[in-house]
Amino acid sequence: MPGERWFRLNGMAMVRNVDQAELTPVLPSSNATGAAVIIAPGGGFLIGSMQSEGWAQARWLADRGIAAFVLKYRLEPTPESDQEFAHALAARFMAAANPAARDAFRVP
Repeated sequence: MPGERWFRLNGMAMVRNVDQAELTPVLPSSNATGAAVIIAPGGGFLIGSMQSEGWAQARWLADRGIAAFVLKYRLEPTPESDQEFAHALAARFMAAANPAARDAFRVP
């Protein structure tokens, strides 16, 4: 599997080819409520939308006294080439939008 790769999509930090899970704590500096949550950023199991679906929400929660842990979870391997990766990502999301094509991406 190619190594973990970070990139920007629409100016937001994304990651792909994650093979080692990691939790990043975002803790309240004051007014801690004792509550905690794990945030698992989305991305169709090909990418992790870390900035727009992880860190921003974690900071918002921490500012309100809730401890948040952003999970960078293992993802399906993607091609090394950025161009091939872009095609794979487009195919995944087009298939998700097309019910007839969903079975092509179903894990047995």
